[in-house]
Amino acid sequence: MTMDFLKAFGGAITPPMITKAVDLVEHAAAEFLNDATRREYVVEGLMRALGVPEHVARLLVELVVFALKHPRTVLDAEMPSSSGQA
Repeated sequence: MTMDFLKAFGGAITPPMITKAVDLVEHAAAEFLNDATRREYVVEGLMRALGVPEHVARLLVELVVFALKHPRTVLDAEMPSSSGQA
């Protein structure tokens, strides 16, 4: 995910936060079979590691999971159109 994607959140979500969330999501995917268990593991991990409130941790999880499942969608949203209009 690039800085253009993160600008939508007014700097409230930083690249190190995204990196930590990706690490935890990937670890949870390897460790747990149940999606709810994975989510709770990542949310708790983000709250502990980053000191963020639960709602921010949950948002990070959803953003990272979406980006990992739909990388083309995220990249397309960040690329300027060929006509020069964003």
